[in-house]
Amino acid sequence: MPTGFEIQLGLLKSKIPPLLLLVSVALAQQKTGEVAFYGNNAIPDWELGKIMRTKESPWYKKLLGSAQDFNSRQLENDLRIVKEYYRSRGFLDVNVTASARFKEDEKYLHIDVNVIEGAQYILDSLILTGDFPAILPREEIEKLILSETEKPINPKGLKRDARAIQRHFQNRGYPYADVTGDYEITGDSSATAIIKVNPGRIAYFGSVTYSGLILTRESVLKRELALEYGEKYSAKKITTSKEALYRTGLFTLVSIEPLDFDSQPETLDCRITVAEKHPRWIISRIGAGSDEKYDLTGEAALGWGHRNLFGTGREFTIQATSKWQIITAWSNLRNRFDVTYREPWTLGTRTPVTLDLYFEPGNSEEIDQYKIQIVGFEIGAEHSTSRRFTHSVYFNYEWADIYDITDPGLQQQILGERKPISRRIGYSAVRDNRDNVLVPTYGSYFAAQTEIAGYFIGGDEHYTKVSLSYRRYLSIFDRFVLANRGRIAVIGNWNPGEDVLPHQRFFLGGANTIRGWQERSIGPVDEQGNPRGGKLVMLGNVEFRAPLAWRLWGHIFFDTGNLWDFAETFNPDDLKGSAGWGLALITPVGPIRFDYGYQIMNADEAEPGEEISNSNWHLSLMYAF
Repeated sequence: MPTGFEIQLGLLKSKIPPLLLLVSVALAQQKTGEVAFYGNNAIPDWELGKIMRTKESPWYKKLLGSAQDFNSRQLENDLRIVKEYYRSRGFLDVNVTASARFKEDEKYLHIDVNVIEGAQYILDSLILTGDFPAILPREEIEKLILSETEKPINPKGLKRDARAIQRHFQNRGYPYADVTGDYEITGDSSATAIIKVNPGRIAYFGSVTYSGLILTRESVLKRELALEYGEKYSAKKITTSKEALYRTGLFTLVSIEPLDFDSQPETLDCRITVAEKHPRWIISRIGAGSDEKYDLTGEAALGWGHRNLFGTGREFTIQATSKWQIITAWSNLRNRFDVTYREPWTLGTRTPVTLDLYFEPGNSEEIDQYKIQIVGFEIGAEHSTSRRFTHSVYFNYEWADIYDITDPGLQQQILGERKPISRRIGYSAVRDNRDNVLVPTYGSYFAAQTEIAGYFIGGDEHYTKVSLSYRRYLSIFDRFVLANRGRIAVIGNWNPGEDVLPHQRFFLGGANTIRGWQERSIGPVDEQGNPRGGKLVMLGNVEFRAPLAWRLWGHIFFDTGNLWDFAETFNPDDLKGSAGWGLALITPVGPIRFDYGYQIMNADEAEPGEEISNSNWHLSLMYAF
């Protein structure tokens, strides 16, 4: 492939080396203008433009004077990418060149990409040769090959098939397996693929030595390892062990290296080298977030922690946090002090158990009807049955002091037991198949939660809470995203004459539930008009997301649902609904989101002499779901 570019200055046209072009263009501070393609019949312009990094700058960047600088080395790399893209479609003889042209009175440098496609080669046959052990028969290996006959040949695809076969052997006791994938041209437009397999000798894991340990005990590493002495070698088990060691949070570097690999011994010893993190750290954090109750919140935290007590991987932290509602209103939602101990392994399994002692002073404004001061502890365990499925259980014990009661309807209930004791047990199961937690484009998320307070556990509060939530993300044309969410949750008290206090109830309305309504504005209210929460919530959302420019995405949505005081009062005619649009700026820590929602079902109605708005704007962090 030619490496030079043509540059045109007025009527002068010459061919110069890339380095000289780079210098000349940099001195002139030229910006990239139009990128045009010529000679490409099999692949459209838009598809080639999508895989190139050299692009014409969007109009808004030109307007702001920040159009893309021309970079000859980047263009050279783009030409290689275009060539390989063509070869992956069977155009083995393709040739791709480019010329850069500009006039003295022009501001932007125009790029012409010239393609000579050549013939498209079809894979007419595929030959698999080599030795296949009894535990890895040919029929099993053939299933790993994705290349298909009667379709355009893809040289990279053949190498991918060879790597897949080699990994398969290396994961089943054959670390020295050597697999190659190549092709031969057999006609004017046909080719034959040849995959050769040399399994090598079988090998077993030997002893493991450790390097780099300062504080951490060897037993902490041993319990995380998936490989065992005497079992068949598996490259996958080495990768799994490495990932498990990183997940402990104790190391900045982990390396697992088979020793004397080149001599191909039957027993492979391994050396694990680690670099330990400093065990103690200071917690100092100021951030922002959002939840189902509030569009935008701020949080500050200060504390101290030790992640590796006595070299065992046990963790201890002391932390103070303060959470505030911001932008839409300014109020101190919650202050909390925590002392937390975490045991990473329990009963010989990777089941972390956490004990948390906490205190929440009663100076917060999260509940409108009263102030509440809480002292309690919680012990919980979490176990992952796979990388996607997690179960957790907990027991919680709280002493609460409720005072400054503003709702007359609650006074009798609360004053009868002003300092209630709560005992709760809970269980949750989460299956997370999303491709990205911050900006999901496909996959699903399911969560089931249940909590029981009182009854056979004892205490002064008695209720049962159940919540189910499901989210689904569909990728459309690898560009757009259709996101859906459904949620239903109920809380009930089965003891006659008792009710559930507001701080245990559900709330609805705002940027993360039903847009178009203000935060917590949907559902029952007290005599002063303040939200007091409900005991049955139903919620459904549909959102279509599309990229607009740079890191900016746009979306349109429909939200529906409602909050009822009692499950028995459910009526589908009460469902509220909103529709609207929004923008999201995708940042490394998640989207910054602006939404504008319009109430279109069971909109709020104004009282005589009152003015209300049936639409609302919302500023929030992260997607609503």
